[in-house]
Amino acid sequence: MKTSRFLVYVKTHALLCYFFLAFLLSWIGWGMNLAYAMRWVAFRSLIFTLLGGLGPAIAAILLTWILSGFEGVGRLLGAFFRQGARWIWFVIALALQPLITLAALGIEGLLAGPGMTLSAFPGWLTFLSYFIGMLATAVWEEIGWRGFALPRLQQRYSPLAASLVLGLFWGLWHLPLVLNPIEEMAALPVWAILPYMLALSILYTWLYNRSRGSLSVVTLFHGMTNAIALAIMMGHPASNTHYLVNFAVTILPATAIAIFQLSPRAAKEKMVTS
Repeated sequence: MKTSRFLVYVKTHALLCYFFLAFLLSWIGWGMNLAYAMRWVAFRSLIFTLLGGLGPAIAAILLTWILSGFEGVGRLLGAFFRQGARWIWFVIALALQPLITLAALGIEGLLAGPGMTLSAFPGWLTFLSYFIGMLATAVWEEIGWRGFALPRLQQRYSPLAASLVLGLFWGLWHLPLVLNPIEEMAALPVWAILPYMLALSILYTWLYNRSRGSLSVVTLFHGMTNAIALAIMMGHPASNTHYLVNFAVTILPATAIAIFQLSPRAAKEKMVTS
């Protein structure tokens, strides 16, 4: 009886269970790192960092196994190899963030005078190492956020509403990293992070839907976005102006996509014309 009640609860509250478990695991790991940085504890372990990053994947895989068994886990992970995504979406996933960053650099130069330039970025081999490292971490996030949570949210809400709900949780999930003074994300303006994450979430949903649910496409975009952010932080750690301009430039295409691609009105128009 207890087991059946548990299964019924998980089935009817799968999203709630996912968010709770992902936050619990990640915040335990990152919370211990934060406690070390604040000198509340005297030890630090790589296990805590790994637990923080793996939280979304562990939560998604565990809940999928409970709900659908190993066959469901296979379908979840199989989204990385899903057929039907056109090659152009892989190109867009890799090119979108570099284009946003170039536009931000140009606008920053016009508005604020000489600021960060391309010369501040690392060489290609160094950047490639950043990208590979960020890609490896993005895989585990995307299993949870776009692999498990986004499809379920889109069953309940419009793509835009699903993006905003997911972006809110996704942004709050990063909070221990933002508060930790020895983490790279601590350099970002706290008040600007949530609007930025909401804008990014819209771009992720757009790429996910247009690529027919390909986790490979959104993971490439995630890895590129994080790699460029890391390159900026390493090459010009005090460039708050660039962060803000980059956030603003990211919000512009996200707003256009929200209006013309993901809004309920856009969805209805597609249904009428299809």
